[in-house]
Amino acid sequence: MLSHWSLPFQEAQRPDRFGPYEVVGLLGTGGMGEVYRARDPRLRRDVAIKVLGHAGTDPVRRRRFTDEAQAASALNHPNIVRVYDVGTRDSVSFIVSEIVDGMSLREMLARAPLPIRELLDLGPQMADGLAAAHQAGIVHRDFKPENVMVTRDGRIKILEYLHGTDSHAGRVFTAGVSWPFELQRR
Repeated sequence: MLSHWSLPFQEAQRPDRFGPYEVVGLLGTGGMGEVYRARDPRLRRDVAIKVLGHAGTDPVRRRRFTDEAQAASALNHPNIVRVYDVGTRDSVSFIVSEIVDGMSLREMLARAPLPIRELLDLGPQMADGLAAAHQAGIVHRDFKPENVMVTRDGRIKILEYLHGTDSHAGRVFTAGVSWPFELQRR
């Protein structure tokens, strides 16, 4: 269940634009806010727009979000979702990224066990994406099956790098999936 601050817009208030981006529809909601499918008319492509919940209206959090978005936008790897833009609309922060047509690893695993050959293909892709981020000084800190998308052609795309640019900042954890070495630091 989402806390009251998680959703920045009531259904009737959902925006039709974020800056130049035209909202097509709601993709989903989560603990940090909402994600929309939108159209970038300038570049004629679909994008994903993640909107921070009301906690994102705090100036300190908004600045940290912008700093993290800038760091994440420097990642250029085929297994990491690209960050295109960051902005604010009515004091609500948002980030624009590549949209991934596929399903989360969690959804795939819920359907049926994956064949060993598929696991042997997906595992190295995840490792490559994480290694590229680590080489850039970015640690994911919320790596879980929900943050790993698998495209229709079997490519891994890691989402949600906005949680992890500063290893000394406030930590983000998902109950039940935090790594033991991270929990020991708490």
